[in-house]
Amino acid sequence: MIKLLIRTIICYAALILGVRLMGKRQIGDLQPSELVITLLISELAAISLQDIGQPLSISLVTIFILVFLEVMVSILSTKFPLFKKICSGKPIILIKNGEIDQKAARDVRLSPEDIMQLLHDRSVFDIKDVYRAVFEVNGTLSVELNAEKMPLCAASNSNSLPVVVISNGRIVPSAAKYLGLSKKEIENKSGVSPDKVFMMSLNEQGDMNLVLAEDMK
Repeated sequence: MIKLLIRTIICYAALILGVRLMGKRQIGDLQPSELVITLLISELAAISLQDIGQPLSISLVTIFILVFLEVMVSILSTKFPLFKKICSGKPIILIKNGEIDQKAARDVRLSPEDIMQLLHDRSVFDIKDVYRAVFEVNGTLSVELNAEKMPLCAASNSNSLPVVVISNGRIVPSAAKYLGLSKKEIENKSGVSPDKVFMMSLNEQGDMNLVLAEDMK
């Protein structure tokens, strides 16, 4: 009994440390790779507690190998957009101007009922009220309402969803294509070389938010 108690405490401490190393996220915010690692770690911990005859060190080493792999995937995803796209996918515009993009819906395997459920979760009950809805890689739906349906405090910024056009010094091709801008036009708007920019967001009205890299501040 004492041995089981000690193993439980050690596994609990190891899981807490592993989750802290991976970063703070709620289950609904996990990327696909993070969800897989979380499930594997929980299974390893369960096996270690169920089979007392198995050396605890094997489970602990395996858990921290998985955590290390997840940290490495996060670092590579930050530095290489293509790698992130392969591992996590990319956001998809599911609804625009009150109309569902049926091809996009088929690509992410969402039925009309699924889409309406996601809208209901965002307190939206009429699809015609939606100016744009983006299906995020974590399975949530980001919804932008038409101007007349938005709260008064947000009306001045209506229908102007910003998108990240420069991330960690690299221009995001899909964002440039969405806004109809060339890489040169984005660079001209930023006023600095992309490799000196940590993040730059832009909306259809041309409103810009620019955050320089730390060594440029």
